[in-house]
Amino acid sequence: MRPVFRRVFPALIIISVMFAALFYFPAAKDIYAADNSKIIICIDPGHGGKDTGTIGPSGFREKDANLDISLRLRDKLAGAGFKVIMTRESDVNHTFEEIANYANSSGATLFISIHNNSHPSPAMNGTQVFYFGNSAGGRSLASTLSAKIREQAGTVDRGVRSANFRVLRNTVMISALVEGVFMCNPDEEAKLKDENFRDKIATGVFNGIIEFLKSGGKDIAVASGTSTAQSFVRRIYNKGLNVNPDDATLNDWAAKLAGGKISYPDFIRNILGSKQFTDRNLTDSQFIDILYQAVLDRNPDSAGRSFWIGQLRMLSRLAVINCFLASGEFTGLVNQYLKSGYSYTGNVQGTGSSGAGSVASITISILNGVGIRGIAARTSELFKSKYKVYYVADADSYSYQSTQIRCKSENPDIMKAAEEIKSILRTGTINIQTGTQVSDIVIIIGRDYASGGTSNTGSGSADISTGPVLVNVLNGQGTPGIAAKVKIEIETYTRNNGNGIKVTEAKNASSFGYRNTRIIIFTSRDGVNESAENLKKLLGVGDILKSAYNVDNVDITVVLGNDYRK
Repeated sequence: MRPVFRRVFPALIIISVMFAALFYFPAAKDIYAADNSKIIICIDPGHGGKDTGTIGPSGFREKDANLDISLRLRDKLAGAGFKVIMTRESDVNHTFEEIANYANSSGATLFISIHNNSHPSPAMNGTQVFYFGNSAGGRSLASTLSAKIREQAGTVDRGVRSANFRVLRNTVMISALVEGVFMCNPDEEAKLKDENFRDKIATGVFNGIIEFLKSGGKDIAVASGTSTAQSFVRRIYNKGLNVNPDDATLNDWAAKLAGGKISYPDFIRNILGSKQFTDRNLTDSQFIDILYQAVLDRNPDSAGRSFWIGQLRMLSRLAVINCFLASGEFTGLVNQYLKSGYSYTGNVQGTGSSGAGSVASITISILNGVGIRGIAARTSELFKSKYKVYYVADADSYSYQSTQIRCKSENPDIMKAAEEIKSILRTGTINIQTGTQVSDIVIIIGRDYASGGTSNTGSGSADISTGPVLVNVLNGQGTPGIAAKVKIEIETYTRNNGNGIKVTEAKNASSFGYRNTRIIIFTSRDGVNESAENLKKLLGVGDILKSAYNVDNVDITVVLGNDYRK
């Protein structure tokens, strides 16, 4: 709290400030308008460091092509006035968690991950673009990017598809993953080695972003403005009334704020001037604590807290609220929200005077570091009643032997929660994670926890098991119904032998040009290699391969080639 803000104002000045706050505080507006600098675009050059990505027939590394295209794209976007951030600008590697946390904490409008493709067949070629789940915005962005890249680079259309890639799943903004060309194809690798061709891909992505923003930019602005307003409303309800607003109330207030129908100060006056707030019967000390937390989004400094408690002997609570709303600190916060967006992940507190670091407001994320399906989601159920679960996802790999409990800082409340989490799990190494971690605590489940189960906790059992190996079958030879027939054959074999395989679906492959049958392993979970060998014996053919491009979210994909003739 600055000294000038703590100074005792004469009564007339206070009244003037109150009226100025009422009539001259700027209303919320669309945050992007026509100013490109207010649009933040996060570019993610795929792979890096020890992770080379795919390597072409001549040895050209995907990570190098991805970075060069991304840097060219960065310069084109920056030249057009956009604010651009990069997940890497050199040959380094970041985990999927670090990439997602960085993008999410940046307030980015769009997330574009730049890659180049690979395939078991060296004849595969063309451009693919992926989006996550059922995202309409992601699908629209991916379609536009695909069209503009092909227009610039003259590549074949390999389609726009939904995918469960972690960088798409774990980022909260509209996102897409670009696969420029297939580096396994000698001709496309040769083109990619030409900087002029890489520049064409960058230009295509740039043109796609521009086209997408022209056609949907207003909708993005409204969505982002609404998200910011929802976070703000939730914070005021949590800190001011100690309740969570229901969905209808949350959406109604957020729409009014985002649409400029009510200003941020007037919204606070509505809430803190309500009977519901008055009925909390707060002491002066509790009242001031809540003003700091609700209005200024921080705990009070000791001098400021003493000053404003003293002012309550001369001023009404409404007058003090108005002084907070008229402060430069609050005005600066709102301007920052409107410029860069705002995200709030807290919750209600145990009492009206609880600080922002209390256990109830601790956010945690649970990551699957062992590859056992559903283990992270089931483990999260142990903590939902006490902590705010931010997200549940896969870790950067499935090779974690020991469980990690990574704390954002050495804050006493965070460290206390970490010790409690370790006690519940009965395992785990607690450490401080430097960098861009968003959650207060990130739990990465290791083999030590998975092998011990969860029945040892007092919060209930999660019944963790490895479950069946998930397999899908693709028709890569063109014979009608062949994939469905093999699906039935595998299911019959499984029933007779009890080998723990479950077939999820049968469908066509991306082409019917497969000469040899492929049995592609995507995960490192227990039993997957044995299952692949069993499938090869059952089919009588099949090259067993490994891949990281797990589009269908299975353990194994069987692609039937022309060598399969049963």
